[in-house]
Parts: sequence; structure tokens; C-alpha cells
Amino acid sequence: MDDNPDPSTPAHTHQGHAQVPNWMVRDTTISGRAKLIYLCLSSRTSREMTAWPSHALMAQEAGISVTSVKAALAELKALGVVNWQSRRNPNGGQTSNVYTVHITPTPSRGAPTP
Repeated sequence: MDDNPDPSTPAHTHQGHAQVPNWMVRDTTISGRAKLIYLCLSSRTSREMTAWPSHALMAQEAGISVTSVKAALAELKALGVVNWQSRRNPNGGQTSNVYTVHITPTPSRGAPTP
């Protein structure tokens, strides 16, 4: 039996769990949508803590709009816990970004100290 319904997605993304740091869960100034998007990203990270889901996929998984995903990503970037680089396909068009998820905020990334 194949436990991985999408062969282009690594099997580890369909197993296990994802975490949101306690400091983030308890910080009432961080929006719920930002916490959800952090969870969506961390559920898809590689060993290098990178992931590349589309805005549409994150919106679907979180049950929010693409506009809300973009706002949540901006919030997470301002906190210093997510950053990204845009990627291009062979024809030069943009494809999904590569996101790096940081577990521990640091003042150097502009994040609050827990």
C-alpha cells in the first residue's frame, strides 16, 4: 500500500508532526493566521528547514485566502522566523518560493526574545 498519495512530495511530509514554538503560541500579538502558516511551513520542511509550498497550497491547508497567506508570511518575516527567496522556472517565470523556517527567534532577525 502506498502511504504517499503524491509521488512528487517526499514521504516524510505525510507522516510525523509539525510544531509551533511555545513562545509563538503564547504571544497574543501574533495572529492566528500567522501561526497556521508557520505550522503549514514547518510541516513541510526538509532537514535544512526549507520548504517550497505555493501560496495556494498553504491557503488550502490553512483554510484561509491567498491574500491572508501573504499577510501571514509578511508577519512571520517581520518576526524573523520565516524568510524566503523567489525561484524561477527554466522559462524565467516565477515558481514557488523557497522558505526557510527558523525555530528560535533571534534579535538579529528582528524577532522578539522569548
